[in-house]
Amino acid sequence: MTTTTPPAANGDYHFTLVPMLLSMSHVHLASRTVSEAIAMGGIGYHSSSSSSPEYHFRRSLHHWPTNPIAHSLFANYRRMNGSSSLASMCNMYQRAALYASRWRMLALDFLGRSSSAAEESMTEDNDVTVGDGIDVNEWVKLLILNGALDVEYIGGDVDHVDNEEGKEKNEDETENDDGVYSSSGVEATALFMSAFLLSLLSRHDEALTHLKKY
Repeated sequence: MTTTTPPAANGDYHFTLVPMLLSMSHVHLASRTVSEAIAMGGIGYHSSSSSSPEYHFRRSLHHWPTNPIAHSLFANYRRMNGSSSLASMCNMYQRAALYASRWRMLALDFLGRSSSAAEESMTEDNDVTVGDGIDVNEWVKLLILNGALDVEYIGGDVDHVDNEEGKEKNEDETENDDGVYSSSGVEATALFMSAFLLSLLSRHDEALTHLKKY
């Protein structure tokens, strides 16, 4: 099975990077279009034309329905042009946070399984290369962790990595065979925006559930 859906609880998954690449391409096109519109004095109401941010965000989610950064940036766009209700935007941010958490788990699990069935399904080499020497691990890092999740490689052994305040690593930092990775910036932003919008909707108890993570 080939899917771009977050993994099941048992970690049984296979996925392809091609739809993810197409999805991220549309995210970048949407972001550029938004920037150009702002530079010209405003975004205005969304349009379904092939040159609009709305079109590119929808195409992004068509290729990868659980793309965290696409959901988060689409919600930002809707919020900026006032084209959705607070409840609708809140749901978009909540989905972004959920998908970011799941994809981070999936990507790091994939990187940590040097001899897993997922890797063996792509290649028999220990370096996880396919085709003309393509390193799948590097694509997972660049496309999913860095691109879609805003997760950064911190480096080294977890016992020797401190944060800016000189304390031990954050609970959200994860160590695997490749080193230590940060929490997801996309998830953090989406959780904050979810809590903010829930508070505006007077759903304060629900907002607190998102803030408890921090």
